[in-house]
Amino acid sequence: MQRQAFDTLEFAQLKAVLLQRIRTPLGIELAEGLPVLTDADEITRELRRTSEGVTYLREGTALDLHDLPDPRPALGKLGIADVNLEPVEILNLFRLISVALGLRETFRYDERTSGADLYPLIRAITDRIPNLRAVYQRLRTRISPTGEIEDFASPELREVRFQLARTRETLQRRLESILKKADESHALRDDFVTIRNERFVIPIRNDNRGAVQGVVHGMSSSGQTAFVEPLETIELNNDLVRLREIEQTEIIKVLFQITEELRAERAALETMADAVAHVDLIAAKARLALDQNAVEPKINQSGRLFLKDARHPLLEAHLKTQRLPIVPLSLDLEQERRVMVISGPNAGGKTVVLKTVGLLALMAQAGLHVPAAEADLPVFNQTHADIGDHQSIAANLSTFTAHLQNIREISEALEAPALILLDEVGTGTDPEEGSALGVAMVDYFRARGAHVIVTTHYSGLKIYA
Repeated sequence: MQRQAFDTLEFAQLKAVLLQRIRTPLGIELAEGLPVLTDADEITRELRRTSEGVTYLREGTALDLHDLPDPRPALGKLGIADVNLEPVEILNLFRLISVALGLRETFRYDERTSGADLYPLIRAITDRIPNLRAVYQRLRTRISPTGEIEDFASPELREVRFQLARTRETLQRRLESILKKADESHALRDDFVTIRNERFVIPIRNDNRGAVQGVVHGMSSSGQTAFVEPLETIELNNDLVRLREIEQTEIIKVLFQITEELRAERAALETMADAVAHVDLIAAKARLALDQNAVEPKINQSGRLFLKDARHPLLEAHLKTQRLPIVPLSLDLEQERRVMVISGPNAGGKTVVLKTVGLLALMAQAGLHVPAAEADLPVFNQTHADIGDHQSIAANLSTFTAHLQNIREISEALEAPALILLDEVGTGTDPEEGSALGVAMVDYFRARGAHVIVTTHYSGLKIYA
């Protein structure tokens, strides 16, 4: 039932707005699963974290999270023994370490130099980040920013690359000498050395191919050029191929060494990823609060539901695109006055009140600031909504029957404290019967301890109120 209420109140659309302000793949995963909490202490903590994020962003400093690739595939591989990471995956983990250590330093507090501790709750997250600076500095020099294994990653790799360079230079000189002789006999097609089948060759005119003795490694698309490996360079080419194979073996060894060192720090890396994700989510919540001119709501245990100049965030954003103002709303319910009946003309905004109150209650319990001048909200174990036309031809349900079924499911699942939002309660049947039924429903939910906000045109329900 609550899932239906979340859909009706467009909580998923609000999360989509939040997701636009996330900077990392790790934060996206947290935001997509954003929970609506029911523990007052947890809600207060999350709201305070959002407030700390607002304070930080108001200082005009952006968090360095923009270019963090997703480290989760690499972390998953570290859980599989004897599986090497690819260079790009290693670089992704290096970036994770760099970003996490940056956050650790950003929110580090030193009472001797830092003055007031403005971010204790965010710092509680970043202080958990392990200090892998020594590992980072030791490993990052072995791979270039483009993912190439550096020559000095191991003594063996440095030596084989030195031999490769020397052999390539000798081969180049030998081929240039052959090119010069072939040029004198006008056998050349082009005066340059190229590579075919990973072997150095020279382009010879096909009609004069015998001018250079060697192995043909292919023809040009026109058939006028043969790519010939001269006999006198075959041994050098063989040496080059052998050295390249040794180089690849050494590269694999280096990747294995780096992977094993990172595998030993897998738990620390996962802690880093978790911390970065949470800070990213806090920053996104703070950006949303600033964009919506929202405030941190108070959370109470007294049952008071107070909103001053509250605005529906999705409606306000839509109206802004049309350069139209939004009309804010204010209301105040208490534990002993938990029912509000709203009446008025069609298109007067009654349903907007229901959706605004419902969505802002969910936002607060998800740790989001709410767009209002002031807010003081209770903690609801459940939020239920019967808004809109639930008629279903496929299920053979009329509008009235669909509403009744929804109300029945709400009553069966109800666990106070709860917020129940009913739009045009009792509609779809005879007005007198619908009015009596509406009064019975509202009074039943009131007696069960729920906060109830209901819209109606029925005079009986107005008199009841």
